[in-house]
Amino acid sequence: LACILLPNLVNGWLAFRDLPEVRVSPRLVSLDVLRDVFGFSLCSFASTISNLIRNRTDLVVISSTIGVGSAAAYQAGAKIGEMFGLFTTQIADVLSPAAATLEAAGNRTEITALLLRSTRLIVIVAFPLFCLMAFQLEELIGILTGLSSVSSATMWSGELILLWFLVVVVTQSAYKGI
Repeated sequence: LACILLPNLVNGWLAFRDLPEVRVSPRLVSLDVLRDVFGFSLCSFASTISNLIRNRTDLVVISSTIGVGSAAAYQAGAKIGEMFGLFTTQIADVLSPAAATLEAAGNRTEITALLLRSTRLIVIVAFPLFCLMAFQLEELIGILTGLSSVSSATMWSGELILLWFLVVVVTQSAYKGI
């Protein structure tokens, strides 16, 4: 708790010290805007939960149909794709508050512009990272798992999950985050 609370208190104190004209008061809160922002945030939260369910059901299905041994080989390769997805979706996650504010203001043209700019940025970041990870996949799996040789099944699962996350990141991450 102290690791979370202390930096926020210090940041707040520094912000109020450098910006004395800033005031925080319950009287300054607009309930209409707050309701609109929370409504948008609730939709974004539901989207995040659906992504989490979608990303975790594959391991349950594989271990129940093929067996736990095969799931281990799959999971080793899938971790690389998950790391790629976690890194590249951070851009869209950062933009969610801005999108919520624009949605609350009813500014559809700005939301569209934000979506286009963020998609471009995600593509600029995702494609070079995908190429680097795809070419170094065997080494990355070896580093992650400690294995000296990686099986072909693990390589296939790594390649497929990495490609799947690229498609998801490029086609949906900015849209779902916004």
